[in-house]
Amino acid sequence: MKKRGSLPIDWLTYGYIIFNLIYISLGRNRVPDAGKHLGILLAMSLFIYVLIRLHHEKSGWLLSFLRHWYPLIFFTYFFELSTIVNLVVFPEFIDPFFMRIDELIFGYQPAVMWGQMYDNIILSELLYFSYFSYYLVVPGIAFLLYFTKREFFERYVFTLSFVFYLCYLTYSFLPVAGGKYINGIQELITTYEGGPFQHIMAFIYRMSDHTGSAFPSSHVAITIVVNIAALQYFRKIGYWLLPLSLLLSISTIYCHYHYFIDTIFGLFYGVGFYFVGAKIFDNIRKRQMLQRSTLVSQETLIEKEKNGTYNS
Repeated sequence: MKKRGSLPIDWLTYGYIIFNLIYISLGRNRVPDAGKHLGILLAMSLFIYVLIRLHHEKSGWLLSFLRHWYPLIFFTYFFELSTIVNLVVFPEFIDPFFMRIDELIFGYQPAVMWGQMYDNIILSELLYFSYFSYYLVVPGIAFLLYFTKREFFERYVFTLSFVFYLCYLTYSFLPVAGGKYINGIQELITTYEGGPFQHIMAFIYRMSDHTGSAFPSSHVAITIVVNIAALQYFRKIGYWLLPLSLLLSISTIYCHYHYFIDTIFGLFYGVGFYFVGAKIFDNIRKRQMLQRSTLVSQETLIEKEKNGTYNS
C-alpha cells in the first residue's frame, strides 16, 4: 500500500506547536527560559517534517513506529511546557477562586478532607492504585490497537491528542496548582506512608517539579477518552475499565491532587471533546479519501488516454 504523506495528527500537532511559539514569543518576559523552549519547539517541528519525509521514502519497523507514536512521546514535554507558560495571562495562581467553588458546594475543602475523613489503608491503596493505573491504561489501549486493530490506531491517537492539547491550552491560560496550593498538602503528597501504591505516587510527585495543570484534571479527562475508545474498539475491556475510571475520578480528590471542580470539568472535557475530536478526524479522513479517489480517477483516465483505450 502506498504510504501517505501528512496525517491528521501531524497538522493537529503542528497547530499546537505554532500556538506555543506565538504564545511564548508574546509572553516571553513571563516565561522562564523562553528562548530554550522556542528552540525545542522549532526542533520538534523539524523532527516531524523529517519523520514524514523519511517514512514516505523508506521502510523499517522502527521508523514506522516513530511515525505513528511520536505524539505520545511528545506529551510529557507538552505537559511540562504548559506549567511553565501558565503565568503569562495571570501573574499569580488563581486557586482561591476554585477553592471558593468547592467551599460553596461542600462547606469544606474535599481535596483536604476526603483523605482524612476516610483514612483507611485498603480504601487508600485502592484509590492510589486507581490513580496510578492512568500510566498503564493510556499506553495500554494504544498498544492493543497498534498490534491488533491498526486501522483504528490513528483515530485513537488523534482524539487522545486533541483532548490532551485542549487540557494543556487551558493550563497555559489558567494557573491552578490544585491541592498542592493548600498549606501542608504538598508535604502530605510527597511523604512515604501507607501502602506500596501511595509510595509509588509519592515518588512520582517527588520527581515531578511542575506547578499547575490542575484545572481541568487531565487524569480524569484522558481516562474518560481511553474508556470511551475501549468501549468502541474492545467492548469487554471498556466495561472493565468503567469502575476503574470512576475510582480514578474520586482518587484525584481523595489523594489531594485536585479540587472537586477540577474533576467535574475533567469529565466534561473527556466526554465532550472526545466526540468533537473523533468527528474532526472522521471529516478529515473522508476529505482525504475523496481527494485520493479523485486523483486515482484522473490518473486512470490519463493512462487510458495514453494507451488509446478511453471511450467518450
